[in-house]
Amino acid sequence: MLLFIASEVMFFAGLFAAYFNVRLTSLHWPPLVNEQEYESFNLHTPEHLLVAGTLTAILVLSSVTMQLGVWAIRRGDRTAFLRATGVTLLLGVIFLIGQVWDYTQLEFGITVDELLRTVGAEDAQAVQIGGPSGTCVSPKDFGRKLCFEDISTGGSVIVFGVSRESERRSTSSHRVVGRNARMALEAAPA
Repeated sequence: MLLFIASEVMFFAGLFAAYFNVRLTSLHWPPLVNEQEYESFNLHTPEHLLVAGTLTAILVLSSVTMQLGVWAIRRGDRTAFLRATGVTLLLGVIFLIGQVWDYTQLEFGITVDELLRTVGAEDAQAVQIGGPSGTCVSPKDFGRKLCFEDISTGGSVIVFGVSRESERRSTSSHRVVGRNARMALEAAPA
């Protein structure tokens, strides 16, 4: 058990070290996307803090009840062990229900409009998502959210414009979109 806890500490220490390294060496935080400030999640509202605090308290309490169960079984008290394990199970189910509810409240993804603004192709007349055999999206549907299934073929997005100048721009935008589409989808604001 001690080895497991030590490995978890080392795992998260590595994640925190990577985060602090990127944060401290970055000239601008959060990083700029195409020289534009990227909007991040605002998870510091009282409602978000209340939900996060409650779910964290439930998770910590379930650890306490599980430890009480371990101590009970070491004493040979099977009834106390079953009671503590049952309470732990109940708290775990409550925590998971809270997590599912919390994820349903967040809006994931990015709209076609947001993607076009990110890559500097606001004058697009149509967007082909998913490569040559993908879905063609017209301007009236640019408000639609993209999802992983739209770009599962490697993030290929083709932008079509009205003039030759737009076509040149869309060709360069295509390269930028192809490279950044997955990053933009993963880092999309709520």
